Amino acid sequence: MLAWKRYGNNETPESTGMKGDHLVGKYYVAFDKVYKQEIATLVEQGMKQEEAEKKAPSMLEVQDMLRKWEAGDKEVVDLWKMMNAWVYAGFDVTYKTLGVDFDKTYYESNTYILGKDMVAEGLQKGVFFKKDDGSVWIDLTADGLDQKLVQRADGTSVYITQDIGTAALRYKEYPELTKMIYTVGNEQDYHFKVLFLILGKLGYAWAKECYHLSYGMVELPEGKMKSREGTVVDADDLMQEMYDTAEATTKELGKLMASQMKKQRNYTETLA
Repeated sequence: MLAWKRYGNNETPESTGMKGDHLVGKYYVAFDKVYKQEIATLVEQGMKQEEAEKKAPSMLEVQDMLRKWEAGDKEVVDLWKMMNAWVYAGFDVTYKTLGVDFDKTYYESNTYILGKDMVAEGLQKGVFFKKDDGSVWIDLTADGLDQKLVQRADGTSVYITQDIGTAALRYKEYPELTKMIYTVGNEQDYHFKVLFLILGKLGYAWAKECYHLSYGMVELPEGKMKSREGTVVDADDLMQEMYDTAEATTKELGKLMASQMKKQRNYTETLA
């Protein structure tokens, strides 16, 4: 959102001819490029890497935008709704091509509030603790892990806050569930260990029925795919390449022409 606001010149999927998710992804990459340059500059000036990542100008602007979004700032929310609509419209095209549909969709933008309420409740019960800066954490060292942030000092949510709320909402809406399976890459193994532990400590018996179906990540010759850097194999491009390859192969073998001739013959016979 910030990158589009800075450099977008009011581009839209219609004005560029790009799928909405591709257009938003373009600015996702643009933000990361500027952000990394800012970090490098701060580090050169003597700041530690971790501190530079937090104090880079672009990150400070993003955090301010997030605070405004959670507070319901009209300008920020309207921009978010517009760009979200672009992304989902793009996703719908891809899912339709794949023949994929969903029975139920949960949006983190709707579940983070429930997650924050659960954090507040857990804070009262002593499941979480607050640091001097106001941020909220859980100490999992006794479980062989470490301390985990569940809410920022400025009161905004993090990924796990949203996941806590989403899990609770799913079981509330579908109490007959016997298992909840998260199919997510192995880079998130630690995240889900923490999530399931937190849900158990909050008193949810169904936490033990949550399972992370972890899978290995596909890597390019140059390394891991990173959407922020634009080093990804896009699903739309992959499907188009498969289609083009299949078409070229069938033409080469003469099967496509034979198939077309057969269809023409059947059509002619039907007319007769």
